Amino acid sequence: MTADEAADPFIVLAVIGRPHGIRGAVRARLFSDSELLFESDKLEIHLADGSVRTTHVLGSHPAGNGMVVLELEGVTGRTDAESLKGLPMGVHRAALPALDPDEFYLADLPGMSVVNEAGDALGVVQEVMSYPTVECVLVRVKGRPIEIPLVEPWLVDVDSVARVIRVGDLEDLSDSGTGAR
Repeated sequence: MTADEAADPFIVLAVIGRPHGIRGAVRARLFSDSELLFESDKLEIHLADGSVRTTHVLGSHPAGNGMVVLELEGVTGRTDAESLKGLPMGVHRAALPALDPDEFYLADLPGMSVVNEAGDALGVVQEVMSYPTVECVLVRVKGRPIEIPLVEPWLVDVDSVARVIRVGDLEDLSDSGTGAR
């Protein structure tokens, strides 16, 4: 990862699925309910060869099961749409809207320090795990991987400026084994 990529990482908002029709529309699975995917004029598709294709959404409609049908600028036929299947689509971090002080983006959590309510260091976020009902952060605590749910009572607060996540008591996660990976 280059310094530029670290400072402004690519945030995946959707993955392109199969073509829809013959005019180039595609189905896509969304990872966010944000309108950003539909409003951004700097939407990127990261191609398999490492290159990047910039586009924007011309039109959309729901397709059911968490999918939408997208008409993308520059995608003009079924063959073109088929070539995009399985590719990530998103924006760079700098394109995301500013947040309120009590909000955070999941993409910002990896690398943040995790401390308990007393301020004792527990570990560093390795990755964010998304499940149908909750997001968790994967942290090595005392050498064990623990998935900490990003909800009360486990999540106390996230300080995006200091890059610190403060968590509550993790005993029930580590004792029951439900948080171990």
